Amino acid sequence: MEDAEGIINNVWLKEYAQYGFARWAVVEKASGKVIGFCGFKFETRINAIDIGYRFHPDYWGKGYATEANQACIDYARAHLDIDQVFGEVLLDNHASAHVLKKLGMQFIRQYQDEGYTIDSYAMNIKAP
Repeated sequence: MEDAEGIINNVWLKEYAQYGFARWAVVEKASGKVIGFCGFKFETRINAIDIGYRFHPDYWGKGYATEANQACIDYARAHLDIDQVFGEVLLDNHASAHVLKKLGMQFIRQYQDEGYTIDSYAMNIKAP
């Protein structure tokens, strides 16, 4: 609980103040239980806006990542001044790569970072 409060207070709320967006908690409708997070973050490592998520393993493979991140994209289109968003996954994380593709993201490159192979995807948020 202390770690979660620290992330919310020291990272997410600061990002809201600086960028106008940050990650959101994801709550399962049926139970009202927080099952993870998703949303946007300005990622200094790539100098761009990243969409990301993490869920408790009990909730993997149930469509929550796609549903939650699609809601984030829809919200950004309507309310945020974001033109492009990136998503990055480790090479062997096929499930997350599948989520990014379902969201409409396109593979743009593969690169090495700190010993990991990362696949990078991107999409334009604003309609052309």
